[in-house]
Amino acid sequence: MGRSVVAQLPSEPGVSARSRARAALDSALADGSAPRFSIGQAADLLDVRPSVLRRLEASGVVSPSRTDGDQRRYSRRDLERLVDARALMREGVSLAGVRRVLELQDRVGELEAALSDARRHARTATTPGLLAGDSSS
Repeated sequence: MGRSVVAQLPSEPGVSARSRARAALDSALADGSAPRFSIGQAADLLDVRPSVLRRLEASGVVSPSRTDGDQRRYSRRDLERLVDARALMREGVSLAGVRRVLELQDRVGELEAALSDARRHARTATTPGLLAGDSSS
């Protein structure tokens, strides 16, 4: 098994091991893509049977990470996706439809991020003093 997050942090003078551990924990928990939950834990959190999670994985709705021992590990983002999938299924959407809706939501998120980046770059490029040949800077 890999080293803990705390063990990977460099020692800093004047910073206690407890402070380092808390900082590492805060950092690790802030990462929504980090695989943390077993299939049993995820099933309990979502109030479903593990077989439902296996079926959703088999149909391509979610793809949890796997440990070296091939056990599923679900991230917070995986769980959020499963909550959305269950809500769609309760509304009568088929598994294929659920998968497509989630794919489209992912694509919209990617496009929104790209648009945000493009707007940020456009603002930077048009900021006075940053244009090439501007002698006022």
